[in-house]
Amino acid sequence: MSRAGYATRLFFFGILISIIIYFIHFRWEITPNDIQGFITSFGWISPFIFIFAYVIGPFIMFPSSVLSMSAGLAYGIWPGMIYIWIGAGGAATTGYIIGRFFGKSVLHLDNYQWSQKAEGRIKQRGFLFVLLLRLVPIMGFSLLSYLSGMMKVRFSS
Repeated sequence: MSRAGYATRLFFFGILISIIIYFIHFRWEITPNDIQGFITSFGWISPFIFIFAYVIGPFIMFPSSVLSMSAGLAYGIWPGMIYIWIGAGGAATTGYIIGRFFGKSVLHLDNYQWSQKAEGRIKQRGFLFVLLLRLVPIMGFSLLSYLSGMMKVRFSS
């Protein structure tokens, strides 16, 4: 590595460390009450905004666990659970559609023999594939939805 490349990496590493120290020193004090207040500040339309935010989560790779906790804080257990189920279904559909229409153009796995074998088996046993990967925490749900769409697993699976 050249001196210029080393100096550039060292400079950006220093900036990153400075930013981390800044945020640790001047912490953002976000409490559960702050989250609840922000979400419910939209009034009667806040459940729709929450569900919309959950649905677009796969586009921006936002962790759904944060949204799920905030729904419980803002709406309570049962209404929050209903909003989470609706939003999670929409997020899974969104991820599946993204994978179905854009996955092959991003990842060119057709060139490999192992990918063709795996894709054939996944198409045959799509439901089992999705079920096992949902139950075993190997990958996030958004990534699983992308892969399911890309591998053309039936949507009903």
